[in-house]
Amino acid sequence: MKLFEDYLQSLSRYIKANNLSHWQMIKDMGYVSFWYENLINGIIPRHISITKLITQEEIENGKKYLISKNILVNKASLSRLFGCSFFSIYNKLYT
Repeated sequence: MKLFEDYLQSLSRYIKANNLSHWQMIKDMGYVSFWYENLINGIIPRHISITKLITQEEIENGKKYLISKNILVNKASLSRLFGCSFFSIYNKLYT
């Protein structure tokens, strides 16, 4: 109930203090109403919460790490290491 006393400000502070993502705020809801979607999107935009940017330096360090652990450097091992699908890092690996 505390979140709804000073409605928008307390909800915003709660989300930011707990580092919650857009996805975490809507994942268990069967139906997300238009007003709630807009409210959450205003506090934590959807496109930021689903994006994972990996730099060229991270990829190079990841390759070095896998080599040092005697793990084959391939698409699957890099995807597991970075915790994302290979398709999000494909361009950085082979361009």
